[in-house]
Amino acid sequence: MVAPNRHIASLLLFALAIAPLGSAAALSIPEDEVKKQKVFKGNTSDFDKPAEVDLDKVIAATSEYKEIKKEKLKQGSGKYWILLTQATERANKAVTAAIKDSKYDLVTAKGYLKSLKKPIKCDDITKTVLKKLNQE
Repeated sequence: MVAPNRHIASLLLFALAIAPLGSAAALSIPEDEVKKQKVFKGNTSDFDKPAEVDLDKVIAATSEYKEIKKEKLKQGSGKYWILLTQATERANKAVTAAIKDSKYDLVTAKGYLKSLKKPIKCDDITKTVLKKLNQE
C-alpha cells in the first residue's frame, strides 16, 4: 500500500507533467516574415490570441472618407489628402479603442497572418472596430 502523502506527491508530479499539454502554445511569426507596418498591437515573437482588422473598410466608414467620395475629390488635391489623413487618424483611433481592453495580444492588418508561409488562424475584429468608430 502506498502512503497517502507519497500518493498525493505522485499525483501532483503527474499533474505538473501534463499541465503543459493543456495550455495554449505561444505562437510567433518568423523574423523574416515580420512586417511591422501590418502590426497594430502586440509582440510578433510571442502571442496566443491573434486578431485582424480590415483597416481599409474602417477608413471607408469614416465621415471624412465619405466626404471624399461624395465630393468626388481627386487624389492630387489638397482637400483629398487632408480628409484622407483625418480618416486614417480616426480609423487608427477606433482600432486602438477596440483593442485597448481586448483579449487579443496581437492585432494585425487583415490577411497578413493568413499570408504567412505557415498561416496563423485569427479572429476578425473589424465589426468591433466599426462599432467603436460609430460611437465617436
